[in-house]
Amino acid sequence: MKTALCFLATLPPHLRDFRIAINAPFPTTWSRRLKIRTIVERLLWNCTLSLCLGFSCPFASLSAATFGNFIYTDNGADVEITGSVTAPSGPLTIPDIINGKPVTSIGDTAFYGYNNSELTSVSIPASVTNIGHAAFGGCPQLTAITVDASNPAYSTTADGVLFNKDYTTLLLCPGGKAGTYTVPNSVTSIGDQAFIYCVHLTGVTIPASVTNIHNHAFYQCRNLTSITVDALNTAYSSSADGILFNKNKTSLIVCPIVSVTYSTGRYNRR
Repeated sequence: MKTALCFLATLPPHLRDFRIAINAPFPTTWSRRLKIRTIVERLLWNCTLSLCLGFSCPFASLSAATFGNFIYTDNGADVEITGSVTAPSGPLTIPDIINGKPVTSIGDTAFYGYNNSELTSVSIPASVTNIGHAAFGGCPQLTAITVDASNPAYSTTADGVLFNKDYTTLLLCPGGKAGTYTVPNSVTSIGDQAFIYCVHLTGVTIPASVTNIHNHAFYQCRNLTSITVDALNTAYSSSADGILFNKNKTSLIVCPIVSVTYSTGRYNRR
């Protein structure tokens, strides 16, 4: 079992969507099977193509190991944490050193999804300068991410939301955050899947400073009823019923997942 977990945790970056397929909930058993089958076929094709071109199979150089409950990859000079042997419960503290080497990275989807449903908080040391895509996304009980004040790449606010160092990019709102959330005025960009699976969130207020909202920023926010944009924002606007548009309302960007009525008809987004 541990070997299988190590294998999944250390897939090369271009193949790690296999881990997302395993972790992410799909609406039906059929679609889940189709998604996994498609990605497995892609894995086999990548490996076969590599061998035909004279390269080694992508899996041949995997060097996963464990440290306590953590699965990690030794990169020579430093270490990347890629997952855990068993799903963490309660607070999680990322170590700054493993076997004498600094922990500098947390891999893509390392603690992603409902398999980590008991994770409540995460503490990140100063040594970590790279946090991969959706590393802590979709953890429904996660309420706070804390970053060491001396970390050169990341920072957090008092309410546990993860930002880049200078608070200009909102990277991840913990999945357990409930009620309404107001994006700080320092933020100019809301990252890809920044609010992924924030299933307890009901409303988000976006200030005038935000000029870039990445794809799927509000993916699967199942109880989100409204997005409100400051009237002075030059890039975005919102309607009275909480739908997000571009500034002149020619492009509908996000419709909250609950049913709403708009002048052009009935939207029932899922």
